[in-house]
Amino acid sequence: QIHLEWESLAFLLDVVIQCVFSSNLEVSIDLGCAALDSLLSSETKDINIFNEQLSCVHALFHYLKFKPERLGSVLTKIFSAFQSPIFQNDGQSFNPLVASV
Repeated sequence: QIHLEWESLAFLLDVVIQCVFSSNLEVSIDLGCAALDSLLSSETKDINIFNEQLSCVHALFHYLKFKPERLGSVLTKIFSAFQSPIFQNDGQSFNPLVASV
């Protein structure tokens, strides 16, 4: 259930942010950066929710041009996934870059 809520949020956020930045609407930099900060500070052990959180971060990338100092935090969030227990499977390390054939 919660995964579907995150998936819906990611989709909606992407659509709304694209519309806002492609139109002449006023952009709330503080609100967008606050949303980005909230996502960067959140943690989960569910790989599906983590994936949707990264989709939300992707939707909010537009705000990095206003606050480029947050880029380091975004990259840390993205690459921390490879060191996270999320990618553990029965004690075995999971390498997401290698697909089994």
